[in-house]
Amino acid sequence: MAVSTHSKGCFVEKYYVSHQEMPEIRHFSHRKNAKDSVFHIYLSRQKAAWGIFMKKNLTIYIPAIIIVLAIKMYYRTADSEQLLWILAPTTEWVQILSGISFEKIAQVGYVSHAYRFIIAPSCSGVRFLLITFVMMVFTFIPMIDSIRKKVYWLGFSAIFSYIGTIFVNGIRITISIYLPLALTDSKILSVWITAEQLHTVIGTTVYFSMLFVLYYLAGRFCKLFFIHMPMQRKKDITWHIGSVQKGTFSNQLGVETVPKSVVGRLLIPVFWYFAMVLGIPAIGRLYRSDWTGFLQYTALVTGVCMLIILFLWLIGGMRILFTNWLLGFKSRESVKANLQVKE
Repeated sequence: MAVSTHSKGCFVEKYYVSHQEMPEIRHFSHRKNAKDSVFHIYLSRQKAAWGIFMKKNLTIYIPAIIIVLAIKMYYRTADSEQLLWILAPTTEWVQILSGISFEKIAQVGYVSHAYRFIIAPSCSGVRFLLITFVMMVFTFIPMIDSIRKKVYWLGFSAIFSYIGTIFVNGIRITISIYLPLALTDSKILSVWITAEQLHTVIGTTVYFSMLFVLYYLAGRFCKLFFIHMPMQRKKDITWHIGSVQKGTFSNQLGVETVPKSVVGRLLIPVFWYFAMVLGIPAIGRLYRSDWTGFLQYTALVTGVCMLIILFLWLIGGMRILFTNWLLGFKSRESVKANLQVKE
């Protein structure tokens, strides 16, 4: 109820609340308090869950972070002699794949005089090794129950990342040897793309796509040997990209660690690749205020990654459609068979 009055030539409107209007105000106040209490309960539960999560996994995360920082600092100043632990097996694998012989030259790397190609420290693939290692540790550690198995997984992640990097990097180097030669003969290299851009495209395509393969394999190993659960529950877990199965694995915080959608399964490798390849370098360039060539590099890497994601998404979607069609076909055939039996 409102009553209007005049005071010093100004129109003033005063509001009075009647008894009939009071229940509505009380009801609104109760609803607001209820929402606030629910929000506070949610925050307190999330805080408690985060505390439990960090308490169970921090003892593994801290050594993993120390290992990554130590390798990055070591790699920054290391020469070819100090990186023989990864350059030598990578070169052996490249020789098997390509059939090209390389000669070791001190302080330079491995050189092919016939193809004028050098496997130098910049070709070692150390950054991809770190990406794979970080992805494996921070993704799968929360799924493992015992601290002993978590430690085992930390060691397994280091070995798996090392072997996987040598395998993938050998493929990348082999493609980097032969593809530029083919494009140069066809006059495409000088017209459409520069040699440096082609090198970035090859590296991004091979590393980014193979990261999904390593993620899938790591998930399979983790499920088979490190996650303790009933056999029926293991059968319900799906790890592979584009699967039409509905099973997911939830950790002790109730968080789905294996998303159901095709896009959801792509997010984990995508996040770690972009974080390590573009995110951390961007922070360093922001600190130095040096963006020379970085925006062009970012655009090229992002474009290649988006094409790969689109391709994987289409493959997964087509697989789902085909499986649904196959299930529907079998269902229709079963219905027809039952009708014929009844007739």
